[in-house]
Amino acid sequence: MSEVVYNVNIKQFWGAIKIYTDKSHILNRRICGTINLWCGIATEKYQYTEVLKQVQSILKNSNGADTCLNYENNLPKAVKENIEISNGADQHTLTELLVASGYQSSETLALSTKPEEDSDTTFKEAISIPWWQLLESECQGLVVIRKTMPRNLKQFAPLLEVVIIAGSSASVNYIGEAPDIGPSVHPRVCYSFSHSDENIHLSILSGKKERDIEDPNIEWLRKNVLPKICKWAAAVSEDGEVEDRSSLRLVNVQDYTRLYQQLKIKYGQPLVQVRLSCTRSNRSCLKDSYEILIWKTEIGILRQKKSTSEYQSFVDLGCGNGLLVYILSSEGHPGLGIDLKRRKIWDLFPSNVKLQEGIIEPSDQSLFPDYNWLIGNHSDELTPWLPVIAAKSSHNTRFFVLPCCPHDFDCKYRRSRPGMSIYSEYLDYVREVGSICGYDMWQDRLRIPSTKRVCFVGQERIVKAEDFPQLHERIDVFVKKRTMANSAALKRINGNADNCDGENGNQGQNKELWSSHFKARSSVEAVRNCSQLDKTVREDLLTAIANILLGKRRIVELSICGKTVNWDRGGSVSMGDLAKRLSAQQLAALKAQCGGLQTLIKNHKHIFALEKGTINLQIPRRLSDSKVPSDRLRTKPCWFHQYHPQGCPLPQPDCLFSH
Repeated sequence: MSEVVYNVNIKQFWGAIKIYTDKSHILNRRICGTINLWCGIATEKYQYTEVLKQVQSILKNSNGADTCLNYENNLPKAVKENIEISNGADQHTLTELLVASGYQSSETLALSTKPEEDSDTTFKEAISIPWWQLLESECQGLVVIRKTMPRNLKQFAPLLEVVIIAGSSASVNYIGEAPDIGPSVHPRVCYSFSHSDENIHLSILSGKKERDIEDPNIEWLRKNVLPKICKWAAAVSEDGEVEDRSSLRLVNVQDYTRLYQQLKIKYGQPLVQVRLSCTRSNRSCLKDSYEILIWKTEIGILRQKKSTSEYQSFVDLGCGNGLLVYILSSEGHPGLGIDLKRRKIWDLFPSNVKLQEGIIEPSDQSLFPDYNWLIGNHSDELTPWLPVIAAKSSHNTRFFVLPCCPHDFDCKYRRSRPGMSIYSEYLDYVREVGSICGYDMWQDRLRIPSTKRVCFVGQERIVKAEDFPQLHERIDVFVKKRTMANSAALKRINGNADNCDGENGNQGQNKELWSSHFKARSSVEAVRNCSQLDKTVREDLLTAIANILLGKRRIVELSICGKTVNWDRGGSVSMGDLAKRLSAQQLAALKAQCGGLQTLIKNHKHIFALEKGTINLQIPRRLSDSKVPSDRLRTKPCWFHQYHPQGCPLPQPDCLFSH
C-alpha cells in the first residue's frame, strides 16, 4: 500500500476520484476516452468483498481482444469489425452478477424519477455516473461497466473495465481485463484508492508481492496517478464540487475514435508525404471526425422524420489551408471554403474541393441560404458574426464555431469582468450572441493540440420560423447597441476616436455593412518578427545591448588552436532588467514586433545567448563545431571582429563569418 499525506476530507476525495474516473485520458495517454455501458446504484447493504472477487474472476478469465486492429490495405472495415469483436459477452455476465448482488440500474431509476423527460435526456443520465448519490445517506455504492477506447487502434484494443465505488468504506476499485499477449490500454493490475484519516491510499488488489515491487504498472500508478489524485483533491473545494469540463460530450467516443483512425489513415499519411506536417493533418482529422459525427447524428434524426437523407452542405469561413474543406468534401459533404488569402496547397487538392479567395464582411451580400452549416474555425474577427450570419441566412442554417482570439463585432473584445480570464469571458459572450440569434448553444471541448479547445454548436433553434422577422430585428438592435458601446468606450479612452480602430476610413463607404466600423484583416500580413526593423535602429539596439553586457568584465579562457586565449565575455542581464535600461525610443521601435526584445535577441543568436531569461554574449562557434553548409560560410561580417573591444577570439580560417 502507498499513502500520500494531503489532509483532504471525504468530499474532496470523491471530487478527485470523479476527475480521474471521468477523465482517465488525462493521465493515461494511451486512452482516447471511456464509454459507460452500464451504471448501477446500491441503496442497501451488499456483500462488497464477494462482488469484488466475482468481478475479478470474470475479467481475469476474459483476456479481452486477442489481437489489436489490423489495417490491411487501409480498409476502414477492419476498424469497425475489430471494435465490435472486442465487445464480447462479458458485459451481460457482469450486469447479471451486479443486479443479483443488489445494484439497481441507474436507467431504471431515471425512468422512475423523471418519466416526463424525453428519451435523449434519460439516455444521457443513464450512462453518466451519478456522483451526487455518494453524498446521500441511503447510497451504499456505485458501479460502472465501461469500455476504454485507445487512441491508437493499430496498437491497442478496446477493453472492458469495472469501477466499483464503495461509499460506506470510502474506496474505489478499478478492475480491468487485460490481454495475455501484447500491450494493454490500461494497467494490468487491479487497484483501488481509499480515504482514511484525511489521507489517500493506493492498494493493489492482485499479484504476487515479490513481483509487484518492480511491476511497471504499479510504478506508474504510484508515481503518476496517486500524486495527481492527491493534488486534485487538495484543489477541490471542501464541498466536493467539481466543474464539469469534460470533452466530446456531444459525440460517441467509440465512433469518434474509429472515425478518427479511418480519416488519419485515409488522408493524414498521404498529406504528410505531400505537403503538410503531421501535427496539422492529425489536428484537421480530429476536427473533421467531430463535425462528421455531429452531422451523422443529425442525418439519423432527419431520416426518422423522413425530411431528408442527403449529406449536409457547409461553408468554412476563414478556411486557411483548406484541409478541413478537402476532407469533408471527400467524405461526401458538398462545401465551400473562403479565405482572404490563397494558399499554395490549394493547388494540390482535386477539382471537387471548392476553395475561394475573398473577404467576408457582415452584410446581406454575405448570406449563405443554400448551405446547411457554417463553420468558423479560429475565424478571429468573424467569430461573433458567425451566429448572426447563420441566423440571417435561413431558419435552417446551423453553425459550428471554435473561438480563439477575442474579437467583438467591430473591434477587439474589451473585457468587463476582471475576476475571469479573458478567454472564459469571451466564451460567455459568444454564447450570449448565439442565444440572441435564436440558437440553443451547445458547448463542448475538442481534443486537439491547442489551449483554445472549447467549441459551440448552433444546431437547435429556440425561435419558430414564423418569428423570423422579429428575430432579425432583435439581432440588429443587439449589434447596434454593442457597436455603439464600443465606440463610446474608445472615445473616452482616445478622446475623439470615431471607431474602434481609431480610423475613419471605413465610415461612409460601408453603409451596407451591418456594422459600419467592421474592418476585415488585410490579405497581406505585416511581418513583425524584428527582421523588418530599420537597419540603423537594429544596429543601435544591438550596440546598446552589447555595451550593457560589456559594462561588466568576465574573463573566460578559450582553447583555440592549441593556445589559451583570455577573452572578455561581459556580464549577464535578465530580460526585465535589460528592458529597463534601454531608452524609451528604442523600446517604442520594438513595441509593434511580435515578441519584441526577446525576438530580437533570438534573431541574433550568433551574438547573444538567451538561457532561462538571462542574456549573455555568445562565445563564437568554431568552424569545426558547426554544420553550416559551405555556401553559407563567411557571407556576413563577423560582429565580434567589428565591435568587440578585443575583437573575435577566433582566427579567420576558423570563424563562420568574414573578418
